[in-house]
Amino acid sequence: MNRTLVLHVGAHKTGTTTIQDSLKKNISLLQSKGILYIPFNYYLKKSNLKDFLRSGMNNDDDWFDFFKSINCERVVISAEEISMYSHDTLSKIKTFFLDNGFELSVHYFLREPFAWKQSDCKQMIKSGTASFNSTFDKNATERYFNIPQKLDDVFGVDIVFYHFMENAVTEGLFNYFCKNCLVLENSNLAEVRSNDSLSESALKIANIYNEDYPRGSGRSMLLSEIIHSVQGARSENYFDISKDECLKINEGIEYLKKRNKNIPYSHVEPYTYQRKELDNLSREDFKNFIDKLNEYLTKFEDYIPLLRNLSNELSKNDELDSAIKLLELARLIRPHGPYINNRLDTLLEMKKEN
Repeated sequence: MNRTLVLHVGAHKTGTTTIQDSLKKNISLLQSKGILYIPFNYYLKKSNLKDFLRSGMNNDDDWFDFFKSINCERVVISAEEISMYSHDTLSKIKTFFLDNGFELSVHYFLREPFAWKQSDCKQMIKSGTASFNSTFDKNATERYFNIPQKLDDVFGVDIVFYHFMENAVTEGLFNYFCKNCLVLENSNLAEVRSNDSLSESALKIANIYNEDYPRGSGRSMLLSEIIHSVQGARSENYFDISKDECLKINEGIEYLKKRNKNIPYSHVEPYTYQRKELDNLSREDFKNFIDKLNEYLTKFEDYIPLLRNLSNELSKNDELDSAIKLLELARLIRPHGPYINNRLDTLLEMKKEN
């Protein structure tokens, strides 16, 4: 049987999560059509696929045997980070799969430069790796210029295919992926849409949070999640395109035109946005944040009876330390609850006596 590895390598912010979630939802139907999707975090005994690929396919008989034994016409691996791997690591991936009897088909998605920059910069603010005053020049250069040339150099121009997000979305992103990457006509498989963009309010609050509590400073993951889910108007465009970025992007566009004449992007010119200050929160921004915070805290309130009951059961079994911890958690949710505070004082006295 001829087997093909479909290697979907992103790039970031081109609908990869939607494609991956849709692959996961339809995993059984795809397998019935001879297509095996292997999630990037799939574990085989002691290591997962992500670590195995990152390591440059270090000698691992389990993974070698796993891929050797696959009895499907097409195998799909999808991960944005693969496009960021070094030339050497990509070469090892290519060699590994060729040695295991696979043909290769590599797919890389791009999007319109201005929209991509906005989405990418907002994602970095969302992840806590940057604030509004950060420099964002590198990614556009990488994605339009360095990565395509690296992929072509490693895998060869005959098996690397470039796709444009705007074209794909008009057909339905997952339907487009099935048709053009999996060579699966009339799939009619369900698409799981993923929209992880920040609202205008969330973007402002996240920006302030990042500046005051940068990553590594003990920031709360829960508070980050609450901020990210704050509702509000769609965020505006804030991030400029510099002259140096334009030079590299345009060089990349010229390169891609030689590979795909249907590229829908024309040369870009530097642009500076007339932007509002991101650190000025309006009353609406504050209300949107309070609404979301209240929603989360109200859900926590629902767990108070469970925490109290579990604490009581543990104290009956003389597991005082665990009983106390549960009540301390309950007190974080309801600091002035009389029952919680009185019961906690009682348990602490019991522990002292023991």
